[in-house]
Amino acid sequence: MEAAGPGLSRTLFYRHFDDMVALVISIASPAFDQIFGNEDALRAPAATVEEGIRDAFGVIVDVFVQNGPLIRAALEAATFSDAAEQAVRSYFERGFAFAASVLRDLGVASPEETGRALVHMDVAYLVDCFGGQPRVAPDVAADTLAGIWSTRCGLLATGS
Repeated sequence: MEAAGPGLSRTLFYRHFDDMVALVISIASPAFDQIFGNEDALRAPAATVEEGIRDAFGVIVDVFVQNGPLIRAALEAATFSDAAEQAVRSYFERGFAFAASVLRDLGVASPEETGRALVHMDVAYLVDCFGGQPRVAPDVAADTLAGIWSTRCGLLATGS
């Protein structure tokens, strides 16, 4: 990354951030906002609940396709930095609350814990798929996660 413009130097850029972790979290924040802070897009009207779930995962997968290595770096930073852990945890808490709300609306038992487990699984899977060289096509990832959620919510028969 190069600083552009007259009078800007690399040291000026790095002096803006306390450390590399602060830089990573700052750059990753918009991606986390798109994933965990965009409930309206994730609840967009669809012909069926299953299509709505699939459309929501299409939005989330697109964010991972564009930002996977950065998201992975932020999650890794959270393992050794309290500040990064706090930032990442705040995004996850938003995701847990949203997932629990969706699951509660669908009548799923234990929506809070089910939502927490599903969100963790989603992020781990998507980091594996797109946190480096892509391992799977975006449509396959979105279909896979939508199928898991739909099955768990009783919308699809097990094994579909």
